[in-house]
Amino acid sequence: MIGLDIAKDTYQDSNERENFLNLLKKQGFVENYLLIPKTKDGRLRFVTVGSHFYYNEEGSVLGVEGIIHDISERKLAEDALRQANKKLNLLTGITRHDILNKIMGITGCIDLIHE
Repeated sequence: MIGLDIAKDTYQDSNERENFLNLLKKQGFVENYLLIPKTKDGRLRFVTVGSHFYYNEEGSVLGVEGIIHDISERKLAEDALRQANKKLNLLTGITRHDILNKIMGITGCIDLIHE
């Protein structure tokens, strides 16, 4: 970590570290906080974080400790499902429109037959 700008080199959005620390200061802890860090090679990961400050005997903050859960695979699956649903809804709308057109045509033919 020596030589790294944590906010710039670790987080997708450099302001996110400050947002995270502000919430931690305000609440004293965070649970299921979504962060998008970068790997060494620049790829993005999706993680949820549960953290709190730890203190010395005098009550000064020594650091932050917590647990990070990598949810990248789940996030990718959710995004793929969202895309599939979007395409399915589009296909359903087109199919519904085509069926209604056929019904209108049949209804028109039936009206002609009745006349």
